[in-house]
Amino acid sequence: MERATIRLRCTGSTRLRASWSLAIFLIAPALLFAGAAGAGPFAVDYLLEKKNFQKQTRADSLLTFELYSDNACTTLLHSETLFAADSFITYNKVKLQRVKGGPKPPKGIGLHAVLNPPPLAAAPYLAVNGPGMLAAGETCQLQAGTGTGGAGAAGATGPAGPPGADGAIGPAGATGADGATGPAGATGPAGADGAIGPAGPAGATGPAGADGAIGPPGADGAIGPAGPAGATGPAGADGATGSPGADGAIGPAGPAGATGPAGADGATGPPGADGAIGPAGPAGPTGPTGASGFEDYEYSESEGESITSSTTYVMKHRMTTSSLTAGNYRIGYSLELRSGGHDDHSSVRVQIDDTTTIAEAGDAKTKTDGQFTAVSGFRTVGLAGGVHTIDVDFQRDDGTDAYLRRVRLELQPVP
Repeated sequence: MERATIRLRCTGSTRLRASWSLAIFLIAPALLFAGAAGAGPFAVDYLLEKKNFQKQTRADSLLTFELYSDNACTTLLHSETLFAADSFITYNKVKLQRVKGGPKPPKGIGLHAVLNPPPLAAAPYLAVNGPGMLAAGETCQLQAGTGTGGAGAAGATGPAGPPGADGAIGPAGATGADGATGPAGATGPAGADGAIGPAGPAGATGPAGADGAIGPPGADGAIGPAGPAGATGPAGADGATGSPGADGAIGPAGPAGATGPAGADGATGPPGADGAIGPAGPAGPTGPTGASGFEDYEYSESEGESITSSTTYVMKHRMTTSSLTAGNYRIGYSLELRSGGHDDHSSVRVQIDDTTTIAEAGDAKTKTDGQFTAVSGFRTVGLAGGVHTIDVDFQRDDGTDAYLRRVRLELQPVP
């Protein structure tokens, strides 16, 4: 009798890698089924941990048996799924013995099943998946019962078993979609005219219709001959009095009467129109130069909201002055600044001629999201005569974006 050799490997892990009971569990089917590889029923054995099996495995649990050609269970040869209570599966208690000095093994269950794989060229490795299928030892377990010899002669066919009960009728499938409407058929020939039926009784007389429109008048008839003269009528009433005749010519003036007393003075009449402007007189001497007023006052604004994600200053608004007289000027500014988030920070500055910074400020960090910080102030500076620029620039110091709006600048001379 040929000796079956199985090499067992023990490690220091908490799970049992091998024991004498495991060896006996695997050797028995090896001796029983050695040399029986081939198509048809194939017995497999798998060692499980008892605790997980009892807690999770139920009769209706689906177990998947997978046969592999390698000990890492990566090259699949056959897969088969059975219910846990299938008649081709049995479970046996296996008492695993601890090797002296080794860890205490878990309580085991030996799963024995009969599968129906294709012909196998070599002993396969088995992995079982499903509820409670926690391997005691290696997950990929060698099936030593598989030999590599040829298949034995087929046995005689056993008698057919009684037919099983009919399964329950499955639910009706969903109604299929309506097919497309076919093309219309050709029009058939017209049928022969039917016989004319008898005339029906006369209907009741309908109401009289509306009068028609009046036709145009006929042409005038010819004038008839004059009749005889009538008798003279009675005299008419007197006519109205005619208008008086024109006035006669004015007669000569009578002698002048005595002068009457002077009447009271009449009311003062309205003033007459102004007379024409007289010629300009000679120019007087030039007076001393007065203090500057608002003739040099200048103002500029940008009310809209601007946004930047730059960490260096970018220009929001620039005021370009007219040609100024050299002297001292007061520059006033006001604006509203905010950052993208309440913990972010942004900065703004006011600069003359891109060189002289007269103000720089930032928004408050402890603020509500979307809340602007108002910044305003003024500074008096000396400016040379000529044109100057005043810029308002802004940047984000951290966070996402900086927002600037309602920028207003003013400039006016001071004594």
